[in-house]
Amino acid sequence: MDALTPDSLLATLGGESAPNDRTRAVADFFEHVKAAPDFETYVLPVGEGLAVSYRSR
Repeated sequence: MDALTPDSLLATLGGESAPNDRTRAVADFFEHVKAAPDFETYVLPVGEGLAVSYRSR
């Protein structure tokens, strides 16, 4: 399984090509919730990282 690293995720979000499908999928998720004004997203430093998103209305 291809590793997902914080550095590769940040680089992908910064416009570089994703090194693998896993990184691209997580980057797509973050881009989606960032663009949706109803969502609040927090990344917690647990293990490899835990993202929590919720819809605020």
